[in-house]
Amino acid sequence: MGVRSAFRTKPLSTHLAWTSLLVSTLFIGCSTVSDTAGEQSGDVGGFDVGNYETVGSLDVVFVPEDGTGTDGSTAGGFLTPCADNAECFSGWCVDSPEGEVCSKNCDDDAGCPDGWSCSQVTAGGADPAFICVANDARLCRPCVTDDDCNVPGFPTEGLCIQTGPGGSFCTRGCGDGLSCPDPFTCEITQPYGPDGPTLELCVTAELSDCSCTEKYVSEGATTSCYVENEHGRCVGQAACVDVGELSECDALSPAPESCNGVDDDCDGEVDEGAVECTDFYLDTDGDGYGQGLPTCACESPDAGWVPAGGDCNELVTGINPGATETCNGMDDDCDGEIDEEDASGCVTQYRDEDGDGYGLELDSKCLCQGSPGWSTQFGDCNDFDKNVHPDVDETCNTIDDDCDGAVDEVGADGCSPYWLDQDGDSYGLEDKVKCLCGPTGAYIGSAPGDCDDLDAGVHPGVTELCNGNDDNCNGETDEGENASMCPQVAHGVAGCLEGNCQLIDCEEGWSDADGDQLNGCECPGGTLELGGGTVGQSCLEPVDLGAVTDSGAVLEVTDNIAPEGDEDWYSFTAIDGADPESCDSFDLHVDFIHNPQGQFVFDVYETSCAASGEICKEVTEFTDSTNFLTTVGGDSPEPLGECPCQPGEDTVEGFQQCTDQTSVYILRVYRAPGFGPSCSAYTLRVRNGAPQ
Repeated sequence: MGVRSAFRTKPLSTHLAWTSLLVSTLFIGCSTVSDTAGEQSGDVGGFDVGNYETVGSLDVVFVPEDGTGTDGSTAGGFLTPCADNAECFSGWCVDSPEGEVCSKNCDDDAGCPDGWSCSQVTAGGADPAFICVANDARLCRPCVTDDDCNVPGFPTEGLCIQTGPGGSFCTRGCGDGLSCPDPFTCEITQPYGPDGPTLELCVTAELSDCSCTEKYVSEGATTSCYVENEHGRCVGQAACVDVGELSECDALSPAPESCNGVDDDCDGEVDEGAVECTDFYLDTDGDGYGQGLPTCACESPDAGWVPAGGDCNELVTGINPGATETCNGMDDDCDGEIDEEDASGCVTQYRDEDGDGYGLELDSKCLCQGSPGWSTQFGDCNDFDKNVHPDVDETCNTIDDDCDGAVDEVGADGCSPYWLDQDGDSYGLEDKVKCLCGPTGAYIGSAPGDCDDLDAGVHPGVTELCNGNDDNCNGETDEGENASMCPQVAHGVAGCLEGNCQLIDCEEGWSDADGDQLNGCECPGGTLELGGGTVGQSCLEPVDLGAVTDSGAVLEVTDNIAPEGDEDWYSFTAIDGADPESCDSFDLHVDFIHNPQGQFVFDVYETSCAASGEICKEVTEFTDSTNFLTTVGGDSPEPLGECPCQPGEDTVEGFQQCTDQTSVYILRVYRAPGFGPSCSAYTLRVRNGAPQ
């Protein structure tokens, strides 16, 4: 049945895909609608429509919600595309997997096709209505929030689930008779992590493979995506631009923060902790140095911030890391030390571990006065013994007490006198004495008085020897008794003469012929000497050997010449006897029949020892005779003696005068020049008579 007039409302929404609201249209008129028009009430939408226009008198074509209109068209029927509620006969334009379509009223799910549910909806405060709503209108849609996954009337809540850096997609609840479309399955899961709620959701192993449909492209669906690395996570957007995959995520790649006015690492802060940032410190005393933890920024946060830190006193301008440390009991340069080494005003000090006021010269520092363990004086040689330092007296204790490099040196406390004793005889030189702790070097003598410190045999108390030295150092030389200084010798007396033991005298009759002082007077004197007296010792008292006649008599005497310089004097009378047969047989001959090495000689005197009486000197043989020689039958002369001769003063031709040659002869026997003394004996022979 026709309606004479009608009013068309102004739509509340032009695109439900963005508002996520289902809105119903309210028809208002002055007449009723026949039953064939679906018995719709004038306040079906249940909310205020707002402004409306009068569109004039129209012929109204009625189309059932799920059928064909009276004019044969299907527009506005169930599942037909629509842009708003006004285009739908049911008054409800709802979202579906294929886009916005017209819904229909229902009493329960049986009144809706598969994939749809009968859900209660309201609009604008009107009475609720039950219409068919698509279960999966937003399933797999790119999303940003849960709102993107829900529309009024959905049988279950939709969730926007992050599937990775590529973006988030819509899913929904399931269970209690609400199944999931293929390839989704209904699974119990915790989409918000292990601490979130446990939900039953439609999931698929490849939920991230959800792609852009024409519907999502037309809707301009977007999702939040991100790019993440070690520097952070930057969030961007991906959109359905074309059917298929989402567009590439437009998020920045996180990078180390740098001073560029950009949030490079996408942490919500700009230029914080930038690689090239500068540490700034709060400087309240204005000395150019700050204190406390720094703020690393690309520029100073404020006028009171400075790039230099390390200040340790923000109340004193002169205290900061750039100040010079001074000996004042304060940490001027803020290095954590007070009055440290080389501070201004320091003095050279030496390590003094034992606190004796002296330190080690090789361990010095320039320190402020009063530094414990240090001293301004050096020279200590044992810094672990406070009794050892240059200001103590040296003591005899085998320690260098006064640190002068010498141990127990001259004059140390407890010392004793020691004399220079270079020969080690325990006696030293009187004027070479030192007070020492013990024998030191050549100063080992325990007593003075030595007079020859290079001879260990010379010192006080020693027995004086015959050596030309003052052995006992009493100022006298060889002053001892002969018996004690020189060994006694045979047949003589030894004594010290000119520093040597010599024979002083021999017993009478004995002499030292060999010059050996040790065997004494080894040479017994001759008979004359042993007999004593002066006989035979000079020409005045020669030994009378007697007469030797010219009848062939022989005299012999044996003796020696000792001691040296000795000489033996002899005398004899040579008899010139009668001359029988007119032949004179006087023929005197004196010689040595034993004369070792020819060392003995003699002088011959006749009548007296006056010079006029000397006949021969220093000879070994003497002859006094008158012999005539003739040659008989040959050339060899033959002695004839004094033949013939005639006695008396007168003679005749052819005869010699037979004279009497009897005379006294004196002999001096002595050792020939060039021979030394010896104890050898000689035998002297005197014979008279013509040779036979």
